[in-house]
Amino acid sequence: MIKAKVGDRSSPKEPRKRPGSRPPVPTSRPKVTAIVMGQRVHTFVRLLLRGATRSELQTYARVHWLGEPGTSARHIDTIIGKAKAVIYKDWDQQREQFAAELLGQLGQLAKEARAQQNLSTVLGCYNTMARIVGLGVQQK
Repeated sequence: MIKAKVGDRSSPKEPRKRPGSRPPVPTSRPKVTAIVMGQRVHTFVRLLLRGATRSELQTYARVHWLGEPGTSARHIDTIIGKAKAVIYKDWDQQREQFAAELLGQLGQLAKEARAQQNLSTVLGCYNTMARIVGLGVQQK
C-alpha cells in the first residue's frame, strides 16, 4: 500500500484551497419565477402610474411579499426598473405615428362639429391640424 503524503495533491479527500478564496455560494436558495416576476412588475406599473414613490413601493413589497424570495432592496429596485421600462415602452411612439393619430382624431372631431353646426370648434380643429403639420399657423 502506498500512503499519500500530507501535502500531496493527489489526495482525493480535500480539494486544495487558494488563500483568500470565498466559500461557494449555496445554490439551493429559492428564486423568483418568471411568472411571479411578471406579476410583480405589473403590480408596480399600476402603482407607479398612480404616483407611488420608491419608498412606498418598497413598503408595499415588504408587506405583501413578506417571507417570499425577492424582497431585498436590490431585487425591489430591479422590479422598479423593469416597471419603468414597461411604462417608457408604452409611451415611446414614433413622432410621425403620434402626429397621424392626433390628425385622425382632430379630423373626426371636426366632422362631428360640422354636423352639429359648431363652426368655432371646426376652425379650432383645422388650426390645430395646421400647427401639427407645420403650415406656419401661429397662435395669437
